[in-house]
Amino acid sequence: MTPGGRRLVAVVGVVVGVVLVAAAIWLWRSGIETSSYPPVELDGKLISGPYELTRYSGSRIGGATVIALAALLVLAFSVRAALTRRGR
Repeated sequence: MTPGGRRLVAVVGVVVGVVLVAAAIWLWRSGIETSSYPPVELDGKLISGPYELTRYSGSRIGGATVIALAALLVLAFSVRAALTRRGR
């Protein structure tokens, strides 16, 4: 592969890696949902105070982990392509 071709592969790999990282962050953040609830009263008597409930979506967090690992691999291969001096 020519030096220009390796450089192109490296640049495309970095762009794809950055897009994958952004997708992983979006999936991770959308996999965690927090809901706030007011105090519960029954006949004027306080039964429960205010609380927050956090719900985790395992499929989204797992998907974010897989995408982050893919981004790591793409970025590692891009750095390798950028630093390689000769084709094999």
